[in-house]
Amino acid sequence: MRSRRPHTLSEYVRAARVRKLLVLTTALVFAAAAYLALKRQPQLYEAATVIAIETKSNEAADASRRLAAAQSQLTAQWAVRVSEQGANGLRISYRASDPETAAAAVNALANNFVAEHTKSAVPPSSAEAEALRQRALELSARLREMEEKSPWLLGLKDAAPVAAASVPRSAAPSADALRAQQLTIESLKDRQYLIQQQLADIEPRIVTVRQMVEQQKKGSNLRDNPTYAALVSRRTELEGQRDTLINRQELTEKHPRVAAIIDQIAAINRQIDELRQQDAQQANQSPEGRELRSLESERNRLKLELEITNRELARRSTVATTVAQTPAPAPTRDAAASPAAQAYFGLKRSYDETLARLDSAESKSTATAATTAETWRVSEAATAPQRPVGPSRWLLVAGAFATGLALGAIFAVIVGARRFATVQDARDVDFDTRLPLLAAIPKTVTDGERKRRARRAPLRLAFGVVVAVTATVALAAVFVATKIFSLI
Repeated sequence: MRSRRPHTLSEYVRAARVRKLLVLTTALVFAAAAYLALKRQPQLYEAATVIAIETKSNEAADASRRLAAAQSQLTAQWAVRVSEQGANGLRISYRASDPETAAAAVNALANNFVAEHTKSAVPPSSAEAEALRQRALELSARLREMEEKSPWLLGLKDAAPVAAASVPRSAAPSADALRAQQLTIESLKDRQYLIQQQLADIEPRIVTVRQMVEQQKKGSNLRDNPTYAALVSRRTELEGQRDTLINRQELTEKHPRVAAIIDQIAAINRQIDELRQQDAQQANQSPEGRELRSLESERNRLKLELEITNRELARRSTVATTVAQTPAPAPTRDAAASPAAQAYFGLKRSYDETLARLDSAESKSTATAATTAETWRVSEAATAPQRPVGPSRWLLVAGAFATGLALGAIFAVIVGARRFATVQDARDVDFDTRLPLLAAIPKTVTDGERKRRARRAPLRLAFGVVVAVTATVALAAVFVATKIFSLI
């Protein structure tokens, strides 16, 4: 007979208490599976470094905007945790199973990030300076060509052609003009000698500093980088798998498995090339590298000045010889105000303006590089952590035990609830028949039934142990496969 009487919460609790062994076994299975899964999961160590931004700007919005951009860039490119450290700082933390690896990886990432931002902070003013140098050389060549064709232009003063037109000219150059021309040539020779001496002094310094930079590149710490070592090891392993598939299993390179391995090798090669480029950039950002670039820039500037001086000296010498040997025609008022004279003075003004702009661009580039070279810096380097940060094994095991208790209670209630559908006591009889219970005949157990129960008890116990062990191993495998504890 089925009972339709509604049951209370205390009856469900009583049904769960009757099956305490099921609840306890479920809790122990969850706790043991969590312990086995955590033993296969290594301890994690967290190393952190702090990057500070130093700027001369007093606007807090600029600093916060730079920090936000840097934070999003680091989070998108690397598996690190980034948080703000003070007003102008970023705290970068990285977790690994080895403390030395965690510290080395986060320090390498911070140094590469600082080097990249230091390099990108310098404005590309070298291109403008180079364009101005080419413009100055072009104008110098055009001036020399005009003066060789019209030597009388040198006799005109650096003034407006109209003003010079009012001065009468003689048919031959005066002694004062020749003497001034000779003094100008001597001055150019002195300047040429000075530039040559400066170049002679700067060349040995460049050679010495370049040797120091090359030694720094040869003694790079890239091979000590754990990320680089891991990538090389992984690439070697993948190459071995590829050779095995091709040589032993006779698969072609178009086979999906071989193609997937080849793609992984190509991706690892790209990462290795990026690490090498970052290491080379880091070597170029050293004090010796910056000094070498400064010396090379100074040498290029001196070579340009020497080239301009040589051309000016050759032009003056040629014109002086021509004027001394061949009397030049006297420039009349119309010749002084001619288009040739106007074009000559226009080119000369453009040449002077270009040289002034070149000096301004070079000084601005040097000043900007000096002010922005140390905008980003590593204020606190990471050290190897002494204690792991996670996971907390015993806390997770306790949580798994509590989860097992809850699930065991649910299972016990589900199993015990099946008895609620039948008549169990006087309340069921009173609810279903509306009659009082007069008597109850207890269930009798024979000796044979007792013996059968005694024989089945060890078998049921052994079966329960096997089921519990199997469930523990299977649940531990599920925990490891899903990496649920890493997410927590």
